[in-house]
Amino acid sequence: MFNCIAIFGGCFAIKKKLWTEVPSTFLVDDFYIGISVQKQGYKTITNPNAKTFEDVNVDEKVEYRRKIRIGTGNFQNFFHNPFLFLNIFSSIGFVMFSHKVLRWFAPFILIFVLIATIWFAFYNVFYVLLLGIEVLSILVCVLDLCLRRFSIQLPFIRFISHFYTSNICLLIGFGRYIRGVKSSIWSPTQRF
Repeated sequence: MFNCIAIFGGCFAIKKKLWTEVPSTFLVDDFYIGISVQKQGYKTITNPNAKTFEDVNVDEKVEYRRKIRIGTGNFQNFFHNPFLFLNIFSSIGFVMFSHKVLRWFAPFILIFVLIATIWFAFYNVFYVLLLGIEVLSILVCVLDLCLRRFSIQLPFIRFISHFYTSNICLLIGFGRYIRGVKSSIWSPTQRF
């Protein structure tokens, strides 16, 4: 058995005494349940011998909607338990901050870095080069969109595109969190 920081969708078991009611508007209830177990001083563990099978959907639009929903739910969980995620001096806080929080706030960091690079480019040629690399990486995403129309997949380009797309989904999810989530009802991802 190994400690883990989150539980996986519909494939988990929990002791009855540890059950905590999930707020009615939370979108990522499995993550909330795992966090509530850890807040009570218990561990979430995984069994390396356990096997689960789940089909995936390769429709990119469906995957983007799923990432936006999960991003919205992640921000719900973060702002519901900020001290748990930001207490880097506790073992769970350090793991949550380094593995989750930094990733969730990466879109804001990327925007800040782009703005800072534009600003510094006026003063130093190194930042002009850095800005060129940043703009080129964004243009790679546009190239990937064009190549997809012809069913052409280049792994390195797809990797860069996936990175930016995931961050855009998080940014949209943050916007939805800020506007407020009225219901936890969502359409399950179609599986094959």
